Amino acid sequence: MQDLNIETTLSRRVTINPRCKTYVAFEFPSKKPYLRLLTLHRMSEELRDVCARASSEVLIVSPYVTKEALIHILGEIGDDVSVAVIVGTRSSYLEVKKAEEFLNREISVRLRGRVHCKIVLTDNEVVIGSSNMTVSGLERSHEASIVTNDPNVLSNARSFCKLLWEGAEYKEQYYRYPDIVGMPMDNIFVTSLKNLPSLVLELAKHAEKSIIIATPTYTVDAIELLLNATKPSTHVEAFVKVDEKDWGERGAISDPWAIRLLLHKGATVWDVPLLHAKIFIIDYKIALVSSMNFTNQSFKYIFDAGIITKNKNLVDSLVEFISRLRRRQVEREAFEGILASFNAKLPFILASAAQKEGDHFSDEEDPSYSEAEVKDVEAPSYTYPEHAGSELNLPLPPKPLRRIRSKVPRIRPADTPPEGVVLIGRKPLIEYFKACTFLFLNERKSSVTIKARGRLISKAVDLAQMFRHTVIKNKGIKVGSSKLIGFDGKIRDVSFIEIILYRLS
Repeated sequence: MQDLNIETTLSRRVTINPRCKTYVAFEFPSKKPYLRLLTLHRMSEELRDVCARASSEVLIVSPYVTKEALIHILGEIGDDVSVAVIVGTRSSYLEVKKAEEFLNREISVRLRGRVHCKIVLTDNEVVIGSSNMTVSGLERSHEASIVTNDPNVLSNARSFCKLLWEGAEYKEQYYRYPDIVGMPMDNIFVTSLKNLPSLVLELAKHAEKSIIIATPTYTVDAIELLLNATKPSTHVEAFVKVDEKDWGERGAISDPWAIRLLLHKGATVWDVPLLHAKIFIIDYKIALVSSMNFTNQSFKYIFDAGIITKNKNLVDSLVEFISRLRRRQVEREAFEGILASFNAKLPFILASAAQKEGDHFSDEEDPSYSEAEVKDVEAPSYTYPEHAGSELNLPLPPKPLRRIRSKVPRIRPADTPPEGVVLIGRKPLIEYFKACTFLFLNERKSSVTIKARGRLISKAVDLAQMFRHTVIKNKGIKVGSSKLIGFDGKIRDVSFIEIILYRLS
């Protein structure tokens, strides 16, 4: 059936008694299935309109929810429409309760710590994709979702949501590449229950010319699986988010060594700072729009959902969306420098606290609550179904930082005097950073003094700034001038700076 981007309603008159010329008007709603790509510039209003068109129910599945976003998208629904929300974090659970109080209406909420899919489901429409129900997901990040009223997608999405809500039975067909190509349907609803990530690897195996991946987070194990399934002649183009906070400070949800592996294998890699979409396209013919990252968690543990489509109009829209993200290409040599800098800082990144169910995700900012505020929010007893990737040989939880930490050099870097003083010269800044970390970690120095003079003062300041998010703090700064005899024999006054760094106990 041909997909349309508009929804039409026809009104026809039917003759009841031709002899008496009596006519009775009947309205026949003719809703042809449509499929439409939603990106950031219209995500917020489209979700609000979808909920406003609901006649009896709205079900939202999103690991992250904020009060402001929920109030916005539910602001125009009718009083007789029931609302239910499934969240993935304890903080989001509290945000739903705040929205319930503000809207003065009942909102049923369930906490499912392993649910990562993003779904908005109503009586006759469904939105599936990457956007969390947060201000960031609706207004700031590069997102990709699909809104459709396709009856097959709608029916399967509703059954899957019932499984997540109450444990109802849901049977999903297992698809392979020939099934996708040979099916008369253009759009198929798929989840981690049967198809993700095995279907992604199956599609990669049959890609002849190109693979396009867009997702903000990767782990090296998942990328190795993908590249091993891909033909050597297939060109891989990856859109990533080069963000050190994802690599270490937010629980190591992404792995820079995965990006390094992509570059090493000849993939074209693009850095997209606000990327949050999850897109997979093979040969510009088949596309997956989902909530699945290329991480160990998504491949084996948490539950995602998406739509596989062969619809040419939608695939073309996705390709056009992707083309707008090609702005900043990651060069292999430049990334090696970024990775070396991260390796040097890694020992100072504080380990994240132990997590419990309802705190599993870190791929977007979570509402800020203290442990005391969320301590009473407990995940109810729920038996999760078997994951499609449960048999994959992937470590869980992923430990990318352990892999990186083993590569931190233990030898004494150059310019590292034993007395705890680092003299700034003309070498790259990263060399002096390594010298400081060596003194703190290996020599067990409680403080290190950075000294520089003249035009090198700015490099000393930059070096001190590299420690600003670690346990190393600035204790004091001394500035002044000293006499320097030049090669011409003349005496000059040269400014100097001394910055003392100390380690917090």
